[in-house]
Amino acid sequence: MTCTQCGLGLQPAVSAYSSNEFGYELCLEHQHWFRNLATSTKLSKEAADLYFALKERGQEVSLQKCDDSKSVDIRLHDARINIQVDGAHHHNDYYQTLDNLRTSHEAFLKGYMTFRLPANLIRNNIDEATDYIADLLQQHSSAWHSDSYMAQTI
Repeated sequence: MTCTQCGLGLQPAVSAYSSNEFGYELCLEHQHWFRNLATSTKLSKEAADLYFALKERGQEVSLQKCDDSKSVDIRLHDARINIQVDGAHHHNDYYQTLDNLRTSHEAFLKGYMTFRLPANLIRNNIDEATDYIADLLQQHSSAWHSDSYMAQTI
């Protein structure tokens, strides 16, 4: 039993409490961190689930990063990827969809690609979605940093 966030060994009581309270095994420090993050942001369960699933697969990820006026659900710094886990309103409302395109464009201009994943995909098939993301990162991590890759994709 170890903390999903930092790898610290957990006592059985701490592990049981954290799993019941948060759905993840977290040390006391990271229980406090997660509780504060969950109450001070619009963190969805699906975004948190995907974050921890990516961490379990060895990905270097950040949760709820602020970028100017917006918040990014998950950021993969090395790959320069933002992941947004979107509820249905992100796809059904014209103004929200246009705003999503605008924020993805702004991130792109700063060198970040944004992946927008429907929350129901994470709810219903997190393992396959996480495997695809992890595979994508492994296959292309070195290529994304080269100028020749960008020239080939344009």
